[in-house]
Amino acid sequence: MRSRFAAGGERGRLLRNSLTAYVFLIPTFALIVVFSYYPAFSALYHSFTEWNGFAAPRFILFENFEQMASDRIMLASLRNMLIVSGWSLLMALVPPLIVAELIDSLRSDRAQYWYRLLFVVPIVVPLVVTLYVWNFIYDPDIGLVKSIFDSFGWELETRMLGDFNNALYFLMLIGFPFASGVNVLIYLAGLQNIDQEVRDSAQLDGATALRRVIYIDLPLLKGQIRLLGILALIGGIQGFQAQYVLTDGGPGYATMVPGLWMYRQGYNYSEMGYASAIGTVMFILILILTIFSMHRFRSQTEYVAD
Repeated sequence: MRSRFAAGGERGRLLRNSLTAYVFLIPTFALIVVFSYYPAFSALYHSFTEWNGFAAPRFILFENFEQMASDRIMLASLRNMLIVSGWSLLMALVPPLIVAELIDSLRSDRAQYWYRLLFVVPIVVPLVVTLYVWNFIYDPDIGLVKSIFDSFGWELETRMLGDFNNALYFLMLIGFPFASGVNVLIYLAGLQNIDQEVRDSAQLDGATALRRVIYIDLPLLKGQIRLLGILALIGGIQGFQAQYVLTDGGPGYATMVPGLWMYRQGYNYSEMGYASAIGTVMFILILILTIFSMHRFRSQTEYVAD
């Protein structure tokens, strides 16, 4: 009898603790619903309407999506988005991995600490400040690139961000050398989680550093690669900060991307219904790519857990 009462009292205490946790979670979840879930469902609903953001929406079924299929600016922005997303994916995965491998190979823990710190410090610089610094670098009259060409006696034959054919590629070079501090830390966490005995065995078998990276590190870093890949794709599809600050989608529509075109439709032209349709297409594309990535790049530990 005492054991039953004791078990009942323990369950009651756990239930009270759980209820307290639920109560404290309610405000946070309510804010998530208001600021995350509601806008998403609202955009999905209004993508089937003609709506200026103020008047009552008029239901028009798939007309917004039909307009999107014939919108030459939207089609050009999709092409630019694919180029930017592919580049973002490559730069989010390869340079940080190289840096993380180099830091992990250092024998001194103090040196590893300082290198980690130095790669993380730039994160505190606001993105807008970074973009304006690059805007100065690309200035065709007094910028750093122009000065370097002049010092060698070369003629700079492009206006960089003002060049219709090359502006998008100059935007993609922003952030060089592309060793994001967060990505480096994520890779480092994965590398430091690898059992040292595995690496020692590979070294005894005569594996070179390159073969160790290919056959040991990369397979055991699939979880980190998947995470960074998904985040890079989401950023490439959604992002338009650089275009908005530096080129406004120009010259012409050479650097236009769906995110910026959606912003213009909604806030410049008051076409909130069409903007919602663009956002819905972007959401579906991100969802498909995320699901594909999660099923395609599963880590070995996840297979064991299954």
